Amino acid sequence: MIKISGYTTTRNVIEMDYPFEEAIRSMLAFCDEVIVVDSSDGTDDTMKKLEALMDENEKLFVYHVDVPWDAPNHGIYDGQTKAVARSKCTCEYLWQQDVDEIAEEGIRLKIDNLLSRADAHMDEAPVICLPVVEYWGSVDKVRVDVNPWKGRISKNVSHVTHGIPTQLRKLEDGLLYAHRGTDGCDYIHSETGNPIVSSNFVTKDIDDLRRAALQDPAALLQYNNWFNMIIKHLPTVYHYSWFSVESKILKFKYHWNGSWLTLYNEQKKDGWNPFFADKSLDEVSEKEIKDLAKKLETETGGHIFHAPWDGRKTPSVTLEGNQPAIIEDWCKKHSAS
Repeated sequence: MIKISGYTTTRNVIEMDYPFEEAIRSMLAFCDEVIVVDSSDGTDDTMKKLEALMDENEKLFVYHVDVPWDAPNHGIYDGQTKAVARSKCTCEYLWQQDVDEIAEEGIRLKIDNLLSRADAHMDEAPVICLPVVEYWGSVDKVRVDVNPWKGRISKNVSHVTHGIPTQLRKLEDGLLYAHRGTDGCDYIHSETGNPIVSSNFVTKDIDDLRRAALQDPAALLQYNNWFNMIIKHLPTVYHYSWFSVESKILKFKYHWNGSWLTLYNEQKKDGWNPFFADKSLDEVSEKEIKDLAKKLETETGGHIFHAPWDGRKTPSVTLEGNQPAIIEDWCKKHSAS
């Protein structure tokens, strides 16, 4: 019988308002064990809540690691804590999920069917990419402007870990940083640092169709039909990072902006931020964030914030089925008023 370890990481997730409990419970529903590595700094009750969850379920194992979040390059620790979580898994297959992601209900049957066919090829390609439903502002909009896949399930082999690929590493002032092109959490070879080969259900033709769908209504309809078909057949995860654009901007203001800059060792000019062109995030009021978020949620279907939104009406697609029931209360709380 196939055994699966799920793993994830947490840091101040109560303070940052992530659906971490729902994410962990969705993994406990199908994984044989779930590993959580926490690096919270003690400013909220994250660890206390995780320990309470662990007391409820014998399949859940929680560990705390101390991380120097005040280090000049602290952005690298997101990938390093994922690597620690992975190293503590004991099952033959591993499932990685973040705390703003929810696995679909009944996913285990799909996973078992997939692995029964894919296992023979996993020595050459140990990581399998699977569908991600990336919401934008509500369950009515699923993003087209980002990849619909993520490296998700893998074989538990010692040479696979998480981190910055060798080709994208840089040393500055004796510290490790990354070049653009990685979020610091890639699947890499533990010895060489090279990217791990993965298998993917998205072909070049499908990716070309997705890109065409951003401009062509006929291609958008075709892509919509394809995406709905694929999530019926493959194990799927629902991602809520941009379900509330307001919440995402606030997380960026109070955490992710600094984290990304320390990952890449980039010092942006005063006043720069990817949401407001004329002022720094520190100067932006929460009302201004709320107003921008509402505009983004209603007037477009997605935007990649390498620069502030220019008013482009990016299209989106719609799912035929429902989101996982476990996340519905969280979504009601975070729906735009």
